[in-house]
Parts: sequence; structure tokens; C-alpha cells
Amino acid sequence: MSHLGNTHSSLNVNSLRDLARKELTNVLDSVRGKKCLVLDPNISGPLSLIAGFSLLKEHGVEKVHYLQQGPLETELKSLIYICRPQLNYMKYIAEHIAHHQKDVVSNYEYNLFFVPRRTMICERVLEEAGITIGEYHLDLIPFEDDLLSLELDNTFKELYLDGDYTSIYYAARALMKLQTKFGLIPRVIGKGDCAKHLADMLLRMRKEVAVDDPSSTLSVSQNVDSLIILDRSVDLISPLCTQLTYEGLIDEVFGIRASHVEVDSAIVGPASQKSAPAAATSTSNAASTTSQPSTPAKKKNSTQF
Repeated sequence: MSHLGNTHSSLNVNSLRDLARKELTNVLDSVRGKKCLVLDPNISGPLSLIAGFSLLKEHGVEKVHYLQQGPLETELKSLIYICRPQLNYMKYIAEHIAHHQKDVVSNYEYNLFFVPRRTMICERVLEEAGITIGEYHLDLIPFEDDLLSLELDNTFKELYLDGDYTSIYYAARALMKLQTKFGLIPRVIGKGDCAKHLADMLLRMRKEVAVDDPSSTLSVSQNVDSLIILDRSVDLISPLCTQLTYEGLIDEVFGIRASHVEVDSAIVGPASQKSAPAAATSTSNAASTTSQPSTPAKKKNSTQF
């Protein structure tokens, strides 16, 4: 079987990354001139797997800020927000706009793109804010050649505590995009109530595509013969188990997000110490540990897996 990441494979998941990158450039190019990009902090990691800052700069992005509470100070007049449709983010954006409107000569241009889709309640919060609203369909993100993720961290809470099935809709739309590119999956099976909801929604979307556009006939996939959907509720134990690989233990202690881990430079050791002998490095590390203040500055190194 050819590797999924192989460009010669008929199931080349890297094409999903190319599709997401192309749509991102279309989002950036929809606003002319130099611009400031304001990102949902939870999206910045996955987005870095799609495009680097050099690509953003090529399309007019001069500065990148995290979307957070408080005023946003920037000399750039064109702002592009990319975030999940969450009410707290809408309030932050409304605060930014209200702060800028205090300036008599304020001529800011605001553009908001929801990931992966807009919601009516979020639109209503900003309906009088004078902001252009669109969508950036960043759904299945290729983390590895054989691993795709929606990066919806709060899905379990939303489903079982809040009764919010929006994430199932997002998953169904993402799987429909996958089938549009690689063909219909002929066999769909699953375990659990939410898995059944997803399977039913997926079949309903297939029928809607056939009704809305009879000329668009999707052929059966020649590479994927089954889709197995597992509801987390059928196995609550596995996430509680300790991972027993080196990478797994790093994830347990420090946490790996978007294929990167951030640790204090004191743990890794400064670059100058790496060239020193092992004994000297050990002594130096011990001395620096005892002399550090109680709240050291956060200097972080990033390692990709």
C-alpha cells in the first residue's frame, strides 16, 4: 500500500493542506494593501502547519496579533480577524472597534472570517459594528501524512454537557469535502450515539448534494472502503492511560500542540552550554537552577515532531 503522504498516491492528504493554503491566500488578498492579522490563539498553531509567516508577508500581512481582551493598538488600518465562532471573541472584537471609534479620524477597515463556518448568534453580536464577515473553511488539518484533525478541543464538553451538536456538523462537512476529493466511502459503521448522529448527517448530506446538483455525480472511492466512527463515550479509559513512548511522555509533561512543544530554555539549556563538556554543563545547570528567581521569565524553545 502506498504511503498516504506520497504525492504519487491517489489518496494524497497533502492536497488538503494545499487547498487550505490557497483559501487562506484568497482571504488575505480580499483586503488590499498592508494589513494586520488578528488570530484566535487556538488556531495559530494549526495555521502554522498550513502557512508560514513568509507566505503571510507575501500577501500583505505586516503584523500578527492574538485575539484577546483589551484594546488593540496598531498603526495599520486594515484588520483581518480569523477566529472560531465564539461569543467571547465577538465581545473582544466589539471592544477593539469601540476603542478605535474614540479616535476622531478613525478610518479602520474590519474583516472577520469565521473558522470553519459562521453562526447566526455571532453575526448578531456584530451586526451594527460595521464589519465585513466571511468564512475560512479550515476543517481537516494534516498533522502528519496519515493524521488529520479538526482541532476542536471542547467537543466532548459541548456534546455531553452543553448538548451542542455543532461539532458533529463540522465533522460531517469535513468528511464530505474529503469524499468530494477522493470519492464516496461505500461503508460507514460506528459505535455510540454521537457516532450514529454523524453517520446519519453524512448520509443526509450525500442526498442533499444529489438533489441540489444532479449533474455532480460522486464516484465510489477506490482507496477508502470503510469509515469507522468511534464515539469517545464508548471508551473513556484510554485518555486516562499514561503514554509510554518518549514523545508521549513529553506530551504528558509539557503538552504537544500542532506538532510543537514549548519548554523553558532553562530545561533545554542555553546554546552556549551545549558545546561545553558534559560535567561542566551539569554543574552550570545546577547553579543556574538555585540562583533563579521564583518567577523566571518565560524563554521557550520549540521542537517539532
